[in-house]
Amino acid sequence: MISYSLNENLIDSAKRFRDRIAIEDKAPDRHERLSFAQLYTKIKSLAFFLVSSGIKKSDRIALILENRAEWPMIFFAISYAGAVIVPIDARLPHKEIGAILSDSGAKFIFVSEENLTLLKFLKTLSQIEKVITLPFKAFQDASESFKAIEAAPDDLAVLLYTSGTTQEPKGVMLTHKNLCSNFNSINQLKLFTCRDSMLSILPLFHTYAMMTTLIVPLFSGLRIIYVPLDWPERLIEYMRETKASILIGVPQMFSAMHSRMMKKINGLPFILRPFTRLFIKKALGKVRLFVSGGAKLDETVARDFLRLGIKILEGYGLTETSPVLSLNPFKRPKPGSCGKPVPDVQIEIMNKDKDGIGEIAAKGPNIMKGYYKDELKTGNAFKDSWFLTGDIGYIDDEGYIHIVGRSKEVIVLSSGKNIYPEEIERHYLKDPCVKEICVLGVLRQKGAAKLEYLHAVVLPDFNFLKEHGEKNIREAIKNRFNNLSKELPGYKRIMGFTIIRDSLPKTVLGKIKRYEVHKRYMLVILGEQERGEEILSEEDRALAESEIAKKVIACIKGALDIKSPIRLNDSIELDLGVDSMAMVELVCAVEKDFNIELDEKVVSSGITTVKDIILTVKELTK
Repeated sequence: MISYSLNENLIDSAKRFRDRIAIEDKAPDRHERLSFAQLYTKIKSLAFFLVSSGIKKSDRIALILENRAEWPMIFFAISYAGAVIVPIDARLPHKEIGAILSDSGAKFIFVSEENLTLLKFLKTLSQIEKVITLPFKAFQDASESFKAIEAAPDDLAVLLYTSGTTQEPKGVMLTHKNLCSNFNSINQLKLFTCRDSMLSILPLFHTYAMMTTLIVPLFSGLRIIYVPLDWPERLIEYMRETKASILIGVPQMFSAMHSRMMKKINGLPFILRPFTRLFIKKALGKVRLFVSGGAKLDETVARDFLRLGIKILEGYGLTETSPVLSLNPFKRPKPGSCGKPVPDVQIEIMNKDKDGIGEIAAKGPNIMKGYYKDELKTGNAFKDSWFLTGDIGYIDDEGYIHIVGRSKEVIVLSSGKNIYPEEIERHYLKDPCVKEICVLGVLRQKGAAKLEYLHAVVLPDFNFLKEHGEKNIREAIKNRFNNLSKELPGYKRIMGFTIIRDSLPKTVLGKIKRYEVHKRYMLVILGEQERGEEILSEEDRALAESEIAKKVIACIKGALDIKSPIRLNDSIELDLGVDSMAMVELVCAVEKDFNIELDEKVVSSGITTVKDIILTVKELTK
């Protein structure tokens, strides 16, 4: 029989897996190893302390900690005491932490004593009654008669504040039923057994990590392993050391692993290539399954891993859905998709277009109770009892779900064309010189007309460019983008870009915070004029100073109403922002001014820079 109580599932797990190891902390300063029975005893004692300290049913208790052995202990102790867990990212600015504490009404807080600046800040908040620091001092063991405070299925279990990509955080109310039903859905897939062990590296204050690397393993009898904070540099080493069999992560992590792996494989002597799978297996130790979620996994990464014998499954979900909605089947994963709905979850595509693309809607016992203190927002999130995810996608003929983008991130051009930024970003990320990219819709005034185009904020891979002898970074990216643009229809091409040197703002799971990118860079984009001095060869300098070049440039300026200087190597698309319609106007102006006829094929495939136009005109006017 299914239980919709976190406490009942915990008690059942402690009985069934009593002597098995539940959690193990590998951090050198806090090494700990607890069986399920020992963990349950500590949870019960901490819950007894909370109740004895005045915590009542439905009180809010904040948990502001990095991943460590005490995290599951505190999480379940709060639940056992009948209170509501409010997980918070310790790296948030203090102002945001204060806002969440105030909005949630949390009175008790768990925090590390090492976080001195946060502790100092918390002392300034009048609402806080008690701050409990880690490591714990000894707590009195609870008597056998102390039982968990009864939790009804619809009782609030977790109040989790999201960190969205398009808006400010909001409080999501998840009940015991929401979380337990999602565990049950995952459990029915039979992906894990009590013989498995799992690394816990994703931040537990996020619902994806909370469900997949805390609730699922503890209720399934797995061993959870916490590793030191240097895991990004030593991940494969820790996988071997701990003999972990399951690794749950985000696309960014798997892409980095893929990049290092492929580099080593490509460096193997040809005679050893047939043994690649053996080398990979030895490198990864006991790992038998990767699971990726939180954002879209690069299809090439998924295909290469599967080809090399590494089972990787991509899933999909949201905080509001507790979170897992879909997962690729173990036996038939499909790279590029986020799988099929998990048991007890229904998926529907709303308002489909002619290609079957529309908004993904979900229904099931895992769907949130609502947004905290916001009935209007809660009401707007549902349509005829279906939760509207805000994600745009489609379901293929085999029932696999494909995500195209976010509805709030769709760029709608004046032509009526819908642009999904993630699709464009994936295309330009094919080039290894691009480390990160965010595509924005830009509306710029040019004379009396308004120019609408796609603009990219780009973080180049400076090491890659250096290794390949590229000294002019902007020119290198421009040339590579020009080549990639030829594979796209005109309205999907990037028509301008801004180079940055720091990473783009992202959520904890690696999704780009587009509203932050827009706020941070749009004024820079609209104000960009200076592009540095153009370096020309003697031959190109002579061409630029010729009468025909001056006349062509004057023609371009007049046709496109450009006031700023035009240079010989300016890209028609990326520097001048010429889209397909503007190109027609430009071609007509050139033909009229020079009394020539330009071949359509030459224009579409051979003209990408101002220099190309000049040379074409020069050839036709001999």
